[in-house]
Amino acid sequence: MKIRTIFVLFDFMQQGIGLKRVNHLEGLSRDPGLEEANLDAALNAADFYRCCGFVGDVAAVNHSSSGLQLACVPMVKSLLL
Repeated sequence: MKIRTIFVLFDFMQQGIGLKRVNHLEGLSRDPGLEEANLDAALNAADFYRCCGFVGDVAAVNHSSSGLQLACVPMVKSLLL
């Protein structure tokens, strides 16, 4: 599974909304038996994803389909229980 983008509006941050969304996506991915989730975390979101169990700390550049280039941290999490 590849998580593309998750945003939480500033006024709603720190309320567990992002965590609930990540947990929901992980649950959907475990049902068909996927073994891992991958994402390219924005630099300011990498710590959040680490708290969610994702691993990765090497900065890279994400090239979007629209041609936008963003600094990111590729991360992975095992979905095996």
